[in-house]
Amino acid sequence: MPRGARALLLGGATLVVVAAIAALALDRRSLAFSNGVAPNQAVATLGPGQRACQRRVPVIEGFERVAPTTDTGGRPGPALEVAILDHGSGRVVRVGRAAGGYRTRINYPGAPTTATVGRVRHGGAIDVCVRNAGSQPVQLVGTAVRRSSQSGLGLGGGGRQRPAGGNLELTFLRARPVPLLTELPVAFRRAALFHPPVVGAWTFWLLAALIAVAVPLLLARALRLAWRADRDEGRETVTESYP
Repeated sequence: MPRGARALLLGGATLVVVAAIAALALDRRSLAFSNGVAPNQAVATLGPGQRACQRRVPVIEGFERVAPTTDTGGRPGPALEVAILDHGSGRVVRVGRAAGGYRTRINYPGAPTTATVGRVRHGGAIDVCVRNAGSQPVQLVGTAVRRSSQSGLGLGGGGRQRPAGGNLELTFLRARPVPLLTELPVAFRRAALFHPPVVGAWTFWLLAALIAVAVPLLLARALRLAWRADRDEGRETVTESYP
């Protein structure tokens, strides 16, 4: 392969890798994680002063803010108090408040109902309790569960909660947006949760490194083979023309 073509190929591959890294570094997001519940329908209605708790939510990444999904029917919603409890002991870890005035609808969400609760580190499980601190009712949105299933959402306070028949969608946010590039270790750690015993997060780092190295090498080999094929075809043509 000519040196110029080889340099052009390697330069182009390097540019692609650099552009991908730059895109991940510049794309900044506040989302830490969600509890994986689809917002299909209202699962509970909270009147003034009433409380509902989504139990046993795994904390797979640290967060500072919580956004429960609500439906106010397009009218201004009430203020909400959001408490974070340790699932095992029931101890209150953090408490925050979401201001009233938000307007939301199922499948047409408006501004999120977000409460700043303070730093909660990843690991373990929590209960997220939402209390209506206003004077108007509000609907909590999530997914219904079968009667044979144990609902994760309970209505009431303390140990007297009754199942709501559904699960509340919760979104957990960071205080400030972070680049997607810094999320690669988290993504690999989550992917490693579903793996055979011999596979870990290190496996995904190794695969990423192999892809970054192998793709330019494969492109160089393909270009070299194509150049050789063209050269051999040109020699055959010259030989036929001048026996």
